[in-house]
Amino acid sequence: MEIRKEYGSDHIYYADPFYKIAEQYASTEYLSNVAHRIYDTMKSADANAIWMLQSWVLEKNPLLTTDMIRSFFTAVPVGKMLVLDLQAEQKPFFNRTSSFHGQPFIWCMLHNFGATLGMHGSINVLNEDIASASTFSKSSMVGVGIAPEGINQNYVIYEFALERGWDYSSVNITEWFDIYTSGRYGVRNSFISSAWQKLVKSVYSFRGTREISGKYIVCRRPSLKHIVWSWYHFDDIDDILVDFLASPVNTAKGIELYKYDLVDITRQMIQNKVELLYERMVICLEQRTCPEFEIYVQQFELLLNDLERILGTNDKFLLGTWLENAKDLATNENEMKMYEYNARNQITIWGPTGQVYDYAMKQWAGMISDYCWPRWKYFFDELRETIHSHEFFNETECQRNIFKAIEEPFVNDNKLYRLNANGDTISVAREIYEKWKYFLVE
Repeated sequence: MEIRKEYGSDHIYYADPFYKIAEQYASTEYLSNVAHRIYDTMKSADANAIWMLQSWVLEKNPLLTTDMIRSFFTAVPVGKMLVLDLQAEQKPFFNRTSSFHGQPFIWCMLHNFGATLGMHGSINVLNEDIASASTFSKSSMVGVGIAPEGINQNYVIYEFALERGWDYSSVNITEWFDIYTSGRYGVRNSFISSAWQKLVKSVYSFRGTREISGKYIVCRRPSLKHIVWSWYHFDDIDDILVDFLASPVNTAKGIELYKYDLVDITRQMIQNKVELLYERMVICLEQRTCPEFEIYVQQFELLLNDLERILGTNDKFLLGTWLENAKDLATNENEMKMYEYNARNQITIWGPTGQVYDYAMKQWAGMISDYCWPRWKYFFDELRETIHSHEFFNETECQRNIFKAIEEPFVNDNKLYRLNANGDTISVAREIYEKWKYFLVE
């Protein structure tokens, strides 16, 4: 009530019982009582209270039965609860709960975990499923939302999803993207239009329940156990880059957005090449003799060097910006050190001893040269020794050493990184494409 006195209220209050907790005493009566008590408490403070909760509260609790879930939702008057169907583009819950038993819900796209930067999305799923959710039998859907952990990537996915909030019906995807690109760059261009239609059919064509992390071998902690997987042909990105480079945008409105997208697509091409190279390296090493090992290591390093170069041509892909923004929040020297430590920690080991490695990893200039490549180089050096000595490679021990030698020192460092882009994006992207276009084609 004190908060309401100070700030006022929109009458919506958030509470998520049982989230990530396996409720051991669950029963229909218990679930009903919990829901009733929570809402009753809100109502005692605000007669117009509406309880908002996310569907994961119940969806991810393995001990709750269909009857228990029904008792939970029906314990609150219809209209006094607002449910966020949090990851409806992959794991909708409204269709398993009779539209949350009448409680209003918002169809949400989650899309991103950890604010990672890899290109991915499900345009066709959004186009079809939002429309079908709104016409579902006795549908109580009242809106469309997004629930990502980071929005500074894959902008087209969020723009498309949020536009559906104004019109739930499906649209002509080809026409929508033609309008989107002309608005984004301020020009109609057959090459750019072709590139975006190919993006729709490749990186933005995902269907399924597998969590797409947006991370790639480049940014993963070195291991021989990573699985290379994709829902599209890696070579599609090469063709898209060709289209992007064929006719650069030169309008004042669109040039910066064009360059950003060009960095994004070039970055994706390089990462895909690394995926294929890594896969080849693992197969070679599994045979216990790998005469191509040194060549693979050199190619790996050259690819990461070029990734660093293209990222460095755009202000939006610089580690220095992230670190300086964190330090700018400080009011004294101790706070500055703490904020920088936390900023570095979040995008690397996420915890003092590496509790969640690479969860929020970023493909930024500075990260590639001073964190990603040094980790892989250390890993390759250790592998090289075991190959020559014919000894067992202890990957767990190697990773512990990487933590001590690279990961922890990086988090505790205070090296300054540049805040301004360097180099011409278009010329660097063209050079990179010509250099790698025939490398490991599928």
